[in-house]
Amino acid sequence: MRLKPGTRAKRAGQALVETALVLPVLLGLIFGIFLFGRVYASYLVVASATRQGARLAAIGRGEAEVRAAVSETLAAAGLASGASVSIAGTDGAAGDPVTVDVVAFLDSPVPVPGLPDPVPLAGRSVMRRE
Repeated sequence: MRLKPGTRAKRAGQALVETALVLPVLLGLIFGIFLFGRVYASYLVVASATRQGARLAAIGRGEAEVRAAVSETLAAAGLASGASVSIAGTDGAAGDPVTVDVVAFLDSPVPVPGLPDPVPLAGRSVMRRE
């Protein structure tokens, strides 16, 4: 079966229009996946830092050493600037809870509507003193 003259050009134009409509949506979806992965990975770093700080506080280390360990973990991931660390219960007896709270901020490389800039990431760990 033979195509009418000019049909191939019309099909090429149709493919171009379809690509122009789908490409921005596809690129936005891929960017969103990467951004979500970055935020989630940073959240895991904050959770790990609080866990490490709570463990050090639970075995009797001082607040300065706990803060230094948490800050070091956050700095390795680039989250140390503007992070706040609060420690409670370090002066209790064995069996009392020790709480470490961390709030860090992740700068977004590109402003995203509906997402705060910087993105606040909070973590809390509670362990019993040994």
